Amino acid sequence: MQNQDILQTFLSSSIYIYFCGRVKNNRWFLTKEGKNHWNASTPFTCDILYYVIEGEFDLRLGKTWYRVQPGQMVYIPAGTDFERRITEKNLLSKYYTHFDLAFGHNRLQDLFQIPFITEIRDHEKATALFRELKEYRENVTLSTCIAANGTLLRLLYFYLEESGAQPIHIVKRDRTMQTTLQYINENLHRPLTVAELAQQAGYSVAHFTRNFKKNFGCLPLDYIADLKISHAKKRLRDTEHSVASIAEELGFYDVGYFGKFFKSKVGVSPLTYRKNKLWKI
Repeated sequence: MQNQDILQTFLSSSIYIYFCGRVKNNRWFLTKEGKNHWNASTPFTCDILYYVIEGEFDLRLGKTWYRVQPGQMVYIPAGTDFERRITEKNLLSKYYTHFDLAFGHNRLQDLFQIPFITEIRDHEKATALFRELKEYRENVTLSTCIAANGTLLRLLYFYLEESGAQPIHIVKRDRTMQTTLQYINENLHRPLTVAELAQQAGYSVAHFTRNFKKNFGCLPLDYIADLKISHAKKRLRDTEHSVASIAEELGFYDVGYFGKFFKSKVGVSPLTYRKNKLWKI
């Protein structure tokens, strides 16, 4: 039964890889004007993995500074307050990837207690996985996109194994709640209500709300809102569909209201998000 619970955790998983590459020039971090653009405190809305080959840099995570050295891999969850520092004289060669990985309402750090920095034992495998991911991302086809997602999962599994990360908990979700998740995904184009979901599940509104929060750690409408935002961001970055069309796809028949809803969650309007390519920051 535990295996079934684990599998259900991944029912609503989604992956998106923004970047993957390698930098190996000791002056790559300098602008044409000679300014060090990498020395900054920048909020990222995606997860990050760094793997240092040569050189070193200083990394602040929260209030603590670390010296990241060759052979170490760094995992920085989305939304982490961090800052990187490197001097112009430093040589720094590293692999990197920026990605989104969600399991319904949860992210990787919600499921595992993951160290920020890990000393890698199997350097050959780490390098091979990054090279493979980089190659797939540089030769984009439908099949290589699928392959890249698989490689990213293998890379994250490798990091979890190397770091000794442990599951925070295995949430036991009843089958009714899993049916509710499926119902939400199939009806995301409509303005769903808690009353409708409760009726579909055969519960009173109060009991359904308590049970949903127990299973997923959030209220039903918050879960739906996050899911709609996730779908909206994907459509904005991956398609040329108008904001009005995307709004309608997600059950918003007033594009003005959709714009306000999107901005309240993301911080910018849908057009600004698309125009400025904010997901590539």
